Amino acid sequence: MWRLAVPALCVALPLVACGGSGAARPGPGDDARYRVVLGAGQREFEPLENDAHATLIHGPQGAYHVWTSFLSYGFDSDVLRMDISTGWEDTPDERFEMGGDVVARDTLDAQGAEARLTRGWPAQVREGLCQDGRALRVDLTISDRAGNAASDTRRWILDVPLELRPADCP
Repeated sequence: MWRLAVPALCVALPLVACGGSGAARPGPGDDARYRVVLGAGQREFEPLENDAHATLIHGPQGAYHVWTSFLSYGFDSDVLRMDISTGWEDTPDERFEMGGDVVARDTLDAQGAEARLTRGWPAQVREGLCQDGRALRVDLTISDRAGNAASDTRRWILDVPLELRPADCP
């Protein structure tokens, strides 16, 4: 059943998308055998540490987002449940929640360790056009059908390209 869902996910992922430091630490209730490292990248995983800069992108359906990718460790499934949210570091109670089942392909990380790669998730950023230089918090939790889970959180500084900024930004 899961293997049949993978091709459908590849088609549906773009439609669903618009509607730490180094190693990720297990979150509350997470099993240390399972971990995830949140990074950037549309086509490949790009490590992006806390306080690094992430560029705001204007998506084809009109929303604004930052590209995210992640490496997961310890999971055996080709499909994982992803719950990701974005919000401003200085307003932690205001979050934009996204989620769905995502493909997790076998890969080797930069150190040669076995991992699973999920790449190119457009994490939507609400009201980001006038937020150049503001700290964006991205929270990620992944899980499998067996209930195994791992979480990572990153704090990135948002870079808003000049051509996207409205003239009336403060």
